[in-house]
Amino acid sequence: MTRYSLRASVLALGLIFLSPVAAVAEETAGARYLTDLSRCQPQAALAPEVKKGCWQLIPYETVEPRPKSGTMIGAASFIAAPDVTLPLNVTDWHAVYVGFWNPHFVYDGGTTVKVKLSDDPCFTRIQEPEPVADLDATHIKEALFKTADLTGRTLQFGKVHGPFAQKAYIAYVRSPAADDHPPEDDRRFRCAARPARSCLFRRVV
Repeated sequence: MTRYSLRASVLALGLIFLSPVAAVAEETAGARYLTDLSRCQPQAALAPEVKKGCWQLIPYETVEPRPKSGTMIGAASFIAAPDVTLPLNVTDWHAVYVGFWNPHFVYDGGTTVKVKLSDDPCFTRIQEPEPVADLDATHIKEALFKTADLTGRTLQFGKVHGPFAQKAYIAYVRSPAADDHPPEDDRRFRCAARPARSCLFRRVV
């Protein structure tokens, strides 16, 4: 069996925590990855540890295949983290995929990530129920949010609060250039969770 070498400083609850990663944007086969979610604004809404009213910054490194590393933002269901904005700094039409993590070991139910472009009238929700326990691996999954002209626009993330609050962990944004330009309200391009594409942690056996 293949053994993977991971640059880890702390191994806790099956998650690889790394030293801060300076990965802002990675170009791969025409797709642009935004993996440094510590660039979200306002900065006061981010913290390196679990903190009331903040998203936690969690550096990570994937085993396979991409992105290779980054810093996700995450908050448990009981954390009332505010909406944050991620600069995109791209022009023209792109598909927008959101990489999210839905860990089982926190025993915090399912996940809901709220996402919208800066001028969208409301959020779209990426939802997934609590996953089945897997002691050997945990994965980042990906959902297609929409295809849109991103010129001059930013991306906003949020989580569900109140009596039906859920956890939310956002790992990256992938934005390949779009050859076709469908209407932005075309529901065929709304988010739908896809099978895992990036292994975040794998136990060495």
